[in-house]
Amino acid sequence: MLFQTLRFFYFFTFVFLFFHFVLKNKNSKLTFLFLASLFFYGFLDYRFVPLLLFTSILDFYLAKAISNSNSVKQRRFFLVFSIVSNLSVLGFFKYTQFLLDTTYQVSNFLTGYKDFPPLLNIFLPAGISFYTFQSMSYVIDIYRGHLVSQKHPLEFLTAVSFFPHLIAGPIVRASTLLNQFGDKFRTLNILDFRNGLIMFSVGFLKKGLGDLLAKLVDPYFTGARPINPSETWLAAISFTGQIYADFSGYMDMAIGLALMLGFTLPESFNYPYLSRSPLEFWRRWNISLSMWFKDYLYIPLGGNRSHHLRNIFITMALSGLWHGASWNFIFWGMYYGILMVITLIIRRIAEPFYSKIDSRFLGAFQWLLTFYVTIIGMTFQRIPPNTTFAKMGEMISNLTQFDFITPQNSGWILFSLSVILLTHILDYFRKLFQARPTEDDRMGWVFTGIVIALGLTLTGEPHAFIYFQM
Repeated sequence: MLFQTLRFFYFFTFVFLFFHFVLKNKNSKLTFLFLASLFFYGFLDYRFVPLLLFTSILDFYLAKAISNSNSVKQRRFFLVFSIVSNLSVLGFFKYTQFLLDTTYQVSNFLTGYKDFPPLLNIFLPAGISFYTFQSMSYVIDIYRGHLVSQKHPLEFLTAVSFFPHLIAGPIVRASTLLNQFGDKFRTLNILDFRNGLIMFSVGFLKKGLGDLLAKLVDPYFTGARPINPSETWLAAISFTGQIYADFSGYMDMAIGLALMLGFTLPESFNYPYLSRSPLEFWRRWNISLSMWFKDYLYIPLGGNRSHHLRNIFITMALSGLWHGASWNFIFWGMYYGILMVITLIIRRIAEPFYSKIDSRFLGAFQWLLTFYVTIIGMTFQRIPPNTTFAKMGEMISNLTQFDFITPQNSGWILFSLSVILLTHILDYFRKLFQARPTEDDRMGWVFTGIVIALGLTLTGEPHAFIYFQM
């Protein structure tokens, strides 16, 4: 059930009205939200509802066992059991076929044979990369003493399965929603509804823009069109616009839906294509995921205390593997890890000379260079998983040739860049209107109406969000 479909509109309207105007106490509202979330997830694929419940209930009781134990060894055992069980479930569904394919590739290379691996047809459960991380972080926070374990599983299960963020984030710690449950839910108010509707409408329009660019992007990466340097540049720039419009559009809709129900989820994007370094880019892009990897991987590895360049590279490489079970995602993560390490080294060496360079020129150069390496990074992400290393290298090599603007593609490149600019302008106006008080906010409602109308004009056959497949 995609957010941009009429079916979801009926579902959410029912949930909104029943939650706010029919149910009166906290337990009934929690139970209803939990069941509505299971229905939403089951509508995507009912076969994996038991898996969601199994991993969540297991983590709930492991966290409770940690909280009730005074033995350091027992607490550590329960923590390790949670991490291993979550990563095993994630690994089986997401990485089994990839590991099998890689094993056969290495074996064929060493022996000279050309055996083909069996196709296991393991279906990837929607949202598994997100809800396993959210559930696992609850156990880790209990172990660290940052959170008190819940007495009853309903609140925790509702927090993990909460349908707006269940499939593709934002990745939130369980405490983010648990703290909002409290003794009772906050009542519906016009400010939450207005701001949530503005957020959802902007995301709705972004998704339409992303689907529009998808029609331009897909033929190049599926082999339907030639991939010479000019074609590669067009596809890469267009995908850079598509993935931001698609992914931030989903996040906006998810956050807006939650806000209309009275819950606040953290924003995950902050004008990422205005960044002036790869480090800044990852502070602005998918912020909730970056913070998760920082808190639960980078800092435990040693953070800034020791070997921080190594820790950054490992964190980004594993982040790439988390995004997708294929070599292009591993290269994508390693690519950003190398870029961030190089950025830090250059900053140490060159920072004393920055004051001698005109700040406007320096800022423009840093932005242009960052946008360029971002386009390359996004291309890594879009390359089909079955692409050979040689073909992958050819496509990336094409992006080092700068005579890419031709009469045939100049208009489409300008269009793609305009979409990227428009998505950032939408973000600006959305934040501007959300900051206004509700009194006499006619322009905010007009803005919302215009954005929804534009989104409806772009809506055709609904396309799944890109991150639904991760």
